[in-house]
Amino acid sequence: MVFSLDAITKETYEKIRKGLNFDVVINNINKVLKTSYSSRVFVKFVVQKDNYHEVKNFKNYWKERGVGVLLSNLSNRTGDLEDYNDQVLLTQKIGGLEDIKKKLIKHVVKNCKDLLLNFNILTNGNVILCCNDYSKKIVLGNVNENSVKEIWKSKKYNNIRRKILSGNSKDISVCNNCSIWNFE
Repeated sequence: MVFSLDAITKETYEKIRKGLNFDVVINNINKVLKTSYSSRVFVKFVVQKDNYHEVKNFKNYWKERGVGVLLSNLSNRTGDLEDYNDQVLLTQKIGGLEDIKKKLIKHVVKNCKDLLLNFNILTNGNVILCCNDYSKKIVLGNVNENSVKEIWKSKKYNNIRRKILSGNSKDISVCNNCSIWNFE
């Protein structure tokens, strides 16, 4: 189970995740940690200008609690982040080793594995194709109305998988402006 958190302080969290409540998320994480949930729990931190100063404290705090920490760079998958160029750290944009790494991954993987492996459920039960589809351009179903299996095996989901695997991901609206896969 992965909780997207992006901050160690309430102030930073609520600046980045506008309209969400830091205390509610922390309470939810604590509830899960107190249960008999047997799989690993992770917290995710997307590094950007507004939170990079908290990375070290974030990692230390959660590791001390036995929670896995996932760090990633800010991306503009789906093209929905209007302030992407203002928020992305300069080191993420200037090339060098990171660009080589991205090109190697693209050459080996060929397609976005996230769209084939992840199942993104929003708080209202809607299932979206990509966790970065902030505008909810592609809703594949709702877990309050259909089972996860029904949504995962649906015609709509299978058509998208075919496009991805055949290298036609640019035909998918949420993939068309992706900063991860749309580079030469």
